Amino acid sequence: MANCKVLPFLLVLLACSTLAEDVGCFVPGECTSSPLVGDWSTPDPQECLELCQELDGCRFFTHYALEGHCLGLAACVRLSQDTCQECYSGNSTCPGAHDRSWAPTSNGGGVQKWKLSRDM
Repeated sequence: MANCKVLPFLLVLLACSTLAEDVGCFVPGECTSSPLVGDWSTPDPQECLELCQELDGCRFFTHYALEGHCLGLAACVRLSQDTCQECYSGNSTCPGAHDRSWAPTSNGGGVQKWKLSRDM
């Protein structure tokens, strides 16, 4: 009977792991309900990625642009665009600083946003 209780948990874990592999790079939204392995202050989403890449066990990151905060995560259980409008998440395997250049932009209200400089 104990094995029957473990099976649903394993199926949920497998489903979450499968979804987490497809987060992408600097995707709008935050990884929620995810195991935390790193916590840093940085205004730069690129540096957030690089901090994650340097930490063993960090497979995903979420950067909070308004707060200048970065979380390193062991998994990305759920990627939500509803809970944070100024967040970017991605896999730790995303290209680093040599491949992407982020630049701050302003929405006119003094709030700093980030976007790829090639998109400006």
